[in-house]
Amino acid sequence: MKTSIRDGTIVITPLNWLHTNDVQRLFAKSDAAVHTNFTPSDLSDIDPKDPPYYIGIFVGSTLIGVATLGYDNEADDNDGTTGLLSDVYVTFAARGKGYGTILVETILEIIAPEQGYQQVNISVLDPALLEWYSRMGFKPTSEWTATYTCTNI
Repeated sequence: MKTSIRDGTIVITPLNWLHTNDVQRLFAKSDAAVHTNFTPSDLSDIDPKDPPYYIGIFVGSTLIGVATLGYDNEADDNDGTTGLLSDVYVTFAARGKGYGTILVETILEIIAPEQGYQQVNISVLDPALLEWYSRMGFKPTSEWTATYTCTNI
């Protein structure tokens, strides 16, 4: 997996045990724990060869968002080429500035294909979010779900 994408001061990188303190600070200062299914302790045993991958977006040295990419074990006839994007979260202070879009697009265009995913699925808690995901190429499959077909394979 690519270790970082740099665009000015923005860095997108897989999270590992070195970033546990950053994630703890993010959780302490925000509502991230309400919106994501993992906690900082989940980062303590990450094996970079074993999905799911926890991916962070940093501005300078500050973690402002996270996402999870892993194998979609609920996909019909999944042969290992269907991923699941989940736990996409950007702190309140960083919202509305395009960071979430940069994070998701980097995952879809670079990280997912590097992991061999030909398709990436999402499931949302708020159906209104499907409009945001559709701007990045996701096609709704139900009121709560959508799928993206990777083109950079």
